Amino acid sequence: MKLPLFSLALVICVTGLVVPTSTEAQSRFGFSRSFRQQQDMLRRQSYRPHIKVVRPRGADRRLASNGRHTYDFYVKRGWVSKIEIRSGLKLVKTISVGKSRSGKGTFTLSSSDRAKIKRGFKIWAWQGQGGYQSVHGESIGYTLN
Repeated sequence: MKLPLFSLALVICVTGLVVPTSTEAQSRFGFSRSFRQQQDMLRRQSYRPHIKVVRPRGADRRLASNGRHTYDFYVKRGWVSKIEIRSGLKLVKTISVGKSRSGKGTFTLSSSDRAKIKRGFKIWAWQGQGGYQSVHGESIGYTLN
């Protein structure tokens, strides 16, 4: 009878020393850690540049192939150094904007530019910040009529 009680007491003492407290367990394992990692990732992503083509409300993603199009961009940290129009991984056109945190501009696609676009295109805004790796923000995909 004394042996089972002694072994139970021994198990309780040993596991009490080995098993971390509840706050330590939450920080190392489980939901709170993964949730905190997701929040950190979203916080880092929010500093990417944002860019879009200005269109009337409710308009679809098809743009006139021979018209002037207005784009709008902003960034929370650093500045936008250039705008690129890309079709897949192929560079169609580069627009230099200097060092701007936000702004608007216009672009037109010439016939040689339109020939490079296969199905659709996206606009990339490149963030430049001294001492940091350049990152880009992408617009949604657009197609030409």
